[in-house]
Amino acid sequence: MSKSDNNPKDKLLMPQVHEHSPIGSPVSVDEIPVMLIIIDSDHQKISYINQLVLQVLGGSETDYHGKPLSFLIAEEYQADVSRHLTTLPIHNKTVISEVIINDLSGRRHDVVMHSRYAEGKTYIVLHNVTQYKKYERLNKILESRVEKRTNTLKEQLDYITQQNRQLNDFKSALLSVMEDLKNEQHHVSEVKRLVQELQRSNEELEQYASLASHDLKAPLRMVVSHLQVLSMKLGDRLKDEEKMFLNFAVEGARKMDYMLSGILEYSRISSEKRPFEQVEIQKVIEEAIGNLHAVIEESDASIEFTEMPCLMGDYYQLVQLFQNLINNAIRYRSIFPPQVSIFFQHTPTHYLFMVRDNGIGIEEKNIHKIFRMFEKLDVTHTKAGNGLGLAICKGIIQRHGGKIWVESRPGTGTTFFFTIGKDIHNQPMPVPPKLTDLRKAGGSNSQS
Repeated sequence: MSKSDNNPKDKLLMPQVHEHSPIGSPVSVDEIPVMLIIIDSDHQKISYINQLVLQVLGGSETDYHGKPLSFLIAEEYQADVSRHLTTLPIHNKTVISEVIINDLSGRRHDVVMHSRYAEGKTYIVLHNVTQYKKYERLNKILESRVEKRTNTLKEQLDYITQQNRQLNDFKSALLSVMEDLKNEQHHVSEVKRLVQELQRSNEELEQYASLASHDLKAPLRMVVSHLQVLSMKLGDRLKDEEKMFLNFAVEGARKMDYMLSGILEYSRISSEKRPFEQVEIQKVIEEAIGNLHAVIEESDASIEFTEMPCLMGDYYQLVQLFQNLINNAIRYRSIFPPQVSIFFQHTPTHYLFMVRDNGIGIEEKNIHKIFRMFEKLDVTHTKAGNGLGLAICKGIIQRHGGKIWVESRPGTGTTFFFTIGKDIHNQPMPVPPKLTDLRKAGGSNSQS
């Protein structure tokens, strides 16, 4: 770094030189309180160096006399200093530069160098700024550290601000969750209350269905009995049309008695909840076949089944389940003798059973109806059921942690699939249908 100045004050730094000095030294040079170096411009050698310079650089005058100025200048500044010295005689002005000089021990000193050419010599005045530069460097280091620390603190502040913002968001979310939980607890309490109310209502409905079906059977039997007595007493006095109406009344009462028996049977599934026990399904099937012995002999049906598992369940309900499905297969047989096959498979969580027959099958539009209570299908050439057999099967299977479904096509037979859970305890019965679902059974037969 350098600059030039023609200010007359700069000439005050240049001492007057005595003509007869041994090496051209200035007469008043010792009176100048600055470091002074004089260069012989013709040879570019040091011709004089004062005591203040020697105090800083060490050595004696002879160590520097006759040597080029570059001997003192640090290597990285030598080219700039040489160029300035070359141009001094031309410009006739003071050039100020910041350079580093080396003492005899190799230590470096920061100086401000004022250079000016006069009367064939170059006068160089040095101002030692080493301490200043040291403090300046320390200040820069300090500023750098302060800036770095400031940036670090700023980053930490930004992080803390971000964390605080996230904390506030978390607090808001937590408050929202707590409010949701509060509402959820209210909803849970309300659901529990509704479940309890529903259970109480279902129990009352079960009791009502059981009592109604049981208590109505006696009056119906009385009606049938009196109608039969009336028919016997009147005998030949009855016209054919009157006999037909009387037979209709008896048959209707018997159908109603049959339906009430089914309702009573359905209500007992949920009311008679025996604890689950280890059950051998093979014995279950054998007992169901024994209960249907007369029907099987009459229809010339054949029942076959593979090796069956042992599982936890209600023995009597499982007998009823298989008995209903086998009886259903025989009732809705085709023109050929009924053939019923029973299989089972293991799945990871359930036992899967299949009951397959060669009967008349079910139309696809009716498949979703067959598990409903008293749902009547258009099957006119078979003996009517009470419309509850498959509904009872569904209830039993649901209590055993499973589900039931069917695959069938008209004329190709039917396969009922159902599962029973492997890890089950006593299961509650599904919600029974309302009394409004116990619709009047029409004259057509139902597949049940």
